[in-house]
Amino acid sequence: MKTLFRVIGVSALAVLFLLGLTQGSPAQVVQMKFAHYAEESHPGHIAAKQFAAKVEERTQGKVKIAIYPANTLGSPPEQVEQVRLGATDMSLPPGGP
Repeated sequence: MKTLFRVIGVSALAVLFLLGLTQGSPAQVVQMKFAHYAEESHPGHIAAKQFAAKVEERTQGKVKIAIYPANTLGSPPEQVEQVRLGATDMSLPPGGP
């Protein structure tokens, strides 16, 4: 239970830092990478585009998400590794084993 509260606390601090609310000053635009396996006509890509649009709208343009579809940044296992290493911010995991 303590671990859950720590994760939530660290996540909240990270969001506050990214939005520039910790110091009361306007933040620079944060660019994030979202890689996934789906083709551009796949529902996963359409959902990713909607997600990016909503994030930009709700953060008033302070956070922008660049989407890399169709394994542009590598295969799904490579994308997971990139997320772990911090080279990519998010990925859409494929279904199945």
